[in-house]
Amino acid sequence: MRKVLLVSLVSDQTLPNVQIITEFKDVVTDYMFVTTNSMEKKGVKNWILKAAGVSTGNIHSKEVSEHDKDDIIQKLSDFDYASFDELIVNVTGGTKIMSLTAYLFFEKKNAKIYYVKGTDSDFVELFPACRGNKLSCHISIEDYLSAYGFELIKTPSSGIPFEITKKIFNNYCLGLFENYAETLSFLRRKRSSGLKSKDFDKVSKLLDAIGYEPRKENVLDELEVKYLTGEWFEEYIGERLKLDLELKENEILIGAEIKKEVPNIEVNSMVGLLGKRDNKERLPKNEIDVMFIKDGMFHVVECKTSIIDERITKKEKKTSAGKTVLDEYNNPMYYEDIKKINILGETIYKSDALKSKFGLFAKSYIATLVDFKQYITDDYNKWNQMQDLITRASLSKIKLWDRNIICNTKNFKDLLSC
Repeated sequence: MRKVLLVSLVSDQTLPNVQIITEFKDVVTDYMFVTTNSMEKKGVKNWILKAAGVSTGNIHSKEVSEHDKDDIIQKLSDFDYASFDELIVNVTGGTKIMSLTAYLFFEKKNAKIYYVKGTDSDFVELFPACRGNKLSCHISIEDYLSAYGFELIKTPSSGIPFEITKKIFNNYCLGLFENYAETLSFLRRKRSSGLKSKDFDKVSKLLDAIGYEPRKENVLDELEVKYLTGEWFEEYIGERLKLDLELKENEILIGAEIKKEVPNIEVNSMVGLLGKRDNKERLPKNEIDVMFIKDGMFHVVECKTSIIDERITKKEKKTSAGKTVLDEYNNPMYYEDIKKINILGETIYKSDALKSKFGLFAKSYIATLVDFKQYITDDYNKWNQMQDLITRASLSKIKLWDRNIICNTKNFKDLLSC
């Protein structure tokens, strides 16, 4: 049997390793991972193996000091390469010192050395020839997430046909939702329980106005409530992207949760700070509206029907003289104060933080049905605020799609160009 060794340099940028492993999986018999102490603590090698679907073959590891050339050479030298008929080396990962050292080391062994560009579906053979190649392997959205250590938790879709979603989108753009702010606020409080028949009359006028007919007479189930209070927009964006970009089913997810195992690095002591440790699973979860892969690149879209949110706070009741109003038990009385705030800034922050976890070339977008030009009309403070927010998004390389852009873009392919 012909023996082929594939050498991969391990770093936080895992997708190139998955791509090359998948590309040559049919011929490779052995895998060597050149890793580091920090990558081992994170479990990155296991992410790569899982995403690439490696279940057979011999696995070898060489843990090196990532900035020590002599240590890297010593560890690489401590292996029997003579038993292999072919050596394949992927120098895309690792530190620059790891990549350069590995290249010079394996060049002398007449290995085939490759580099994945990351900005498209191309990879380059650096040695012995110097030529470009196209990746023939197909990476699904789930494989991509696995490569970066994420576990996917699929959430149920509304199941409402896209034709209805398009109608609701058009009705929103016509302003039919604007007169029903209180109704929508009431409906949002029913997102976890659904709407019973006794409350149906409170939302019937809204449903008539936007042309939505419930699946069951005079009730709305939990998925319908979530759909009507905003998830219809992420479904509209996701379905348009799927159609216009001609994406396969396994290349796009609309409405999902992801969680990532916390690295085995305890910077802060639970016992020292809290007195004890709770061993329950506490993996941070993130809800993602739309994510997809196009030409090997990852894209994530945050969808907001509005960038204005209502925050309810309790305030003490005061007399006209400024004294606190007390109840019969001599306790302060409170009232609910509704404050409208612009949440675009925190949405940009969330998108930027997430994007950095999906690889060097991940693209991030925020879609909203607010028309920015209308929002700032005759209000200098809003104009100044929006200018700062748009600048912040640009610095984070997050592209914004407002209502004007979404409604006037015939093909969503055009939304991806920067």
